[in-house]
Order: sequence, then C-alpha cells, then structure tokens
Amino acid sequence: MFRSFSLFQIGWLGWLALSLGGCSARLAQTRTSSKVATSHKAKAKAPSQKAKSLAQREKATAQASVAKESKGRTSAPKSRKPLPTKLPKKTVVASKKPDAKAVQPAKTVPAKAVQPAKTVPAKSNRAKVAKYKGPMFPDVRVPHNVKPMPWFLRKYRTKRWGFTWIVLKRFSRYKHILEPIFRRHRMPLALMMLAGNESSFVPRLRSNKTAMGMWQIMSHTGRRFGLKITPWVDERRHVEKATDAMLRYMKFLYKRFRSWPLVIAAYNCGEGCVDRIIKRCPKMTFWQMRRHAKCWVPRETRMAVPRFFTLVHYWRNPKKLHHYPKPFPPLRWKVVRTPGAVALRSVADATGLSLKELRLFNPALSTWATPPGQRYPLRVPAASARRLRRFFRNKRKSLSLLTLRVKSSSRLRTLAKRHKVPRSVLMQLNRVWTDAQLRKLRYVLVPRSRASKSWRRKRTYWKLGLHVRQFRRRLPPSWLFRHWPGRLRNRRRLRRACYKAKRKTSLRALSRRLKLKFSPRQLKRWNPKLKRIHKGSWVRLSGYARCPYRRRKKNNNDIG
Repeated sequence: MFRSFSLFQIGWLGWLALSLGGCSARLAQTRTSSKVATSHKAKAKAPSQKAKSLAQREKATAQASVAKESKGRTSAPKSRKPLPTKLPKKTVVASKKPDAKAVQPAKTVPAKAVQPAKTVPAKSNRAKVAKYKGPMFPDVRVPHNVKPMPWFLRKYRTKRWGFTWIVLKRFSRYKHILEPIFRRHRMPLALMMLAGNESSFVPRLRSNKTAMGMWQIMSHTGRRFGLKITPWVDERRHVEKATDAMLRYMKFLYKRFRSWPLVIAAYNCGEGCVDRIIKRCPKMTFWQMRRHAKCWVPRETRMAVPRFFTLVHYWRNPKKLHHYPKPFPPLRWKVVRTPGAVALRSVADATGLSLKELRLFNPALSTWATPPGQRYPLRVPAASARRLRRFFRNKRKSLSLLTLRVKSSSRLRTLAKRHKVPRSVLMQLNRVWTDAQLRKLRYVLVPRSRASKSWRRKRTYWKLGLHVRQFRRRLPPSWLFRHWPGRLRNRRRLRRACYKAKRKTSLRALSRRLKLKFSPRQLKRWNPKLKRIHKGSWVRLSGYARCPYRRRKKNNNDIG
C-alpha cells in the first residue's frame, strides 16, 4: 500500500519542507515590517492632540488681539492721528534694504577681481611666444665619437681641403638670404650646410639624376611643395623659394624619422630608401646601419651624411682649420619689372653686365629671355637698376613672340614659310631639331618682326638667334658638323665633340641617326676601347675630343 522511500529521498523532502517554512516566515516578517512603517508614517503626518490644542490657543489669542485693535481704532477721535503701530515693521524693512545693497557689491567685487587674474597670464604667454625665435626642432649635434667621423674630419682638413674651402667661401654670398628664412621656420641654422654638401652653394647645378638647384630638389618633390617648373622658369634654382620648400620638406622628414642622420639620409636617397633600410635593420642607429652590409645603405648616402656633419663642425669651429678662406662679398640687388619677354643679351648690353653676372643674380631663368606675358621681377645690382629702368622706358618692341598650338601635320619648313622666319631660328628658339620632336610639343614659339624692310627683319632674326645661342646652346652633333664646318678647325671646340648614348646601339646606327659625314670606321678609330654602346656611354666624335669615360658601378656592399 505505502510506497517505500530511500534515505536520500527522505532527506531531500525534509530540506524542501524547511526551506518552504523559512520562506513563509520571511514573508510574514516583511508584511509586519511594512505595516509598522506605514503606521509610523501616518503618525508622523498626523499632528498630535497637544499640537492641535497649542495651535487652537494661538489662533484664539491672535483673533482677540485683532479685535482689540479694531475697537481702539473705532473709539479714537478723527482729529487725532493713529499711533505709529507699524513703525517697528517699517524699521525692519529699512534695515533689510541696506543689507540687500551690501550683499550686491559682495557678489560683483570678486567677479571684477577675477577677470584681470585670467587675462594677465594669457598676455604674458603671447609676449613670450612672439619673442622666442629659437629652433622648433632640436639642434644638429656633430657625433665626434662615432667611428667614421674622425677620419672624415681629418680627410676634409687635408686631402679634400679644396671642397671645404670653396663651400665656406661661397656660403658668405648667400648667408644673409638664408638666415631670415631659417629663423622664420624656426629650424636649426646648421642645416644651411646641407646646400654646401649637395651642390657647394651653386644654384644652377644639375645632377645626373635631374636634381636641380642649390638644394638638389627633384622635379616631383618641387611640384609637391609648390615650386613652378616651366620651359622659362625653374623655381628649384630660385634661392628663396627653393629654401622655403626644402625647409617644409625637412620638417616632414623629421616628424617621420626623429633623427637628424636619418633625415639627411632620406633627403639624399629618398624616404622609401630609408624605410627599406629601417625594415632590414630595425633598432639600429644610422651609424650602425652604415657599417652593416645587410642594411644596403647606398654608397653616396654613406658618404653624404658624415660629410654634412664635417661641414657643420668646421663652420662652427673655424679656428680648427689651418687657413680659413676669404669669403665672397654678399649678393645685393634691386628688382626691376620687365615689360613682357626681354632677351637677357639686350639687358646685359643696356646695363653693362655680363651674361654670367645676370645668371648669378637670376638663377631661376631657364632660357634666353624672361617669360612672356608677365612682368617678371628681374634682379640686377643696385648701380645698374636706374639704367635698366631707362632702357625699358625707351625700348621699342621690334619683335613679338607668338605661341601656336602644334598639330599632327605641323612641320618646321611649313611654319618657317608661313611666318617668314628662318628655319634655323625656329629650331634654336624651341630647341627642336626634327619634325618628330616638334610634334611632341604642345605649343611652339614663333618670332615675328615688326620691321617693314626685309634687311631689318633679317637683322632682328639674326640677333634673336645670337641671343639664344649665347645664353644656352644645346645643339646635336649633326648640327655642329653640318652647319659650322669652318669652326671645327678650332681644337677647343673639337674637345667638346662628345655624344652620350641614350640607349643601346652600334656605331653604324649612331652615325646614321646623327647623319655624320664620316664613316663608322672612323668612329671606331676614335673609340678603340668602345666595343659596345650602352645607355650612358660616351662616344668621341673627333680625334681631339676629351670625353668622360663610363665608370664601373661599384658593388653596394663596399663600405667606404
């Protein structure tokens, strides 16, 4: 009848009963506590009997006092004035008003006192920032204890003394121009020696990698930092504009690499080159990277960085040189605006200057004249500025330049016939020697003389060709050998008769392409060691030519 339970089941049922009993006790306790709390709240809200009786008594006394006052007012005669029963109230109100007035200044005074305390430190900080003209980045320190530096310091004081001498000599020519720009950018002045390291302070220098100017800026870097590069003007050679672009580039490099040796290396070989070196050799300084072959630091960069620190050391410590060079006088000029395109040869004749001096003052100009269609700021010495202004005032325009769009059917001969211009002048003016080169251009310059007589037109065109040739002549060897055969007797001109091959070719193909009069066998006699012509190899076009030889590329692992 009855089911049998195990001990475990009996224990479990007992535990369940106890837990249910505890829960019911807790519920009853919570109900009683809530009732007690509500009763306390009700008692607190409901007033007691004593409080009620006190309130009733106070109310009765107040009503009795009011009734007495009203009786006294009715019984008093009209002639008499009522007693000043409300005087104490008036006095109390009067005493409150001055307190309120006294509280108001207490609130406003600290506000007025706080304002100057806030403004005073702000003004003082601004004044400090305006006065501070030091470098924003840390100064360049020469690492004397690094391994290659003692050898470089000794080398550029003895064996390579000529390089140090000419850099320090030319630096004085541009020091007064560069210092204000560096101070405006708040960069260390020691970076001025980077121009000496790159170009020896020559603004018109062009490297074999097409880097240009005093700071040796590549074309894509120059355009990236806002420099204009046109057939007329190349602002990489402009001293002030190129320096401004270089400093902005150096700020970008320093924020990226945070070390001056790495920044100088990146300026020399490029940002990507230094990134690859750091990836190969992480957690190393530049001087450690320079010694390890696995880092693959380019040879030119390995030499350029310690050379820069050497120049900085001798610029700061001139007494350590056995003979400090006598500096060049600083360049001083005045700016004269040109009325359109003006030939530099005519400017030189008007001012009495040479073309070399004009190039020195205006290194940004790329060709024989100032750019057309604008008032170009031409720089001349202060003594010749008045003469140049007088020349521009009295000058008559005998020649104008037309810009024509080049078509696919354009030819030099047809352009020369249509505009009655000598073909040689067209070729020299546009630096184009064949019709194929002409079609690669977008626009072509065509001179137009305003003279009525033919002999005057011929004279103006002859002068134009002379101006172009005298300033910058880049003629191919075929032009030299075909049009000036009498001048080839001069040995000095024959020494310059060298040709740099643009691609891999042979002597026979080269003589055909250049349309030379002599045979390939003669070329072979003049170039006995030249078995194959590769890109960049030099070919002698005369027996007297002194051409640079093509150097063997050294292995990158050679540590210098």
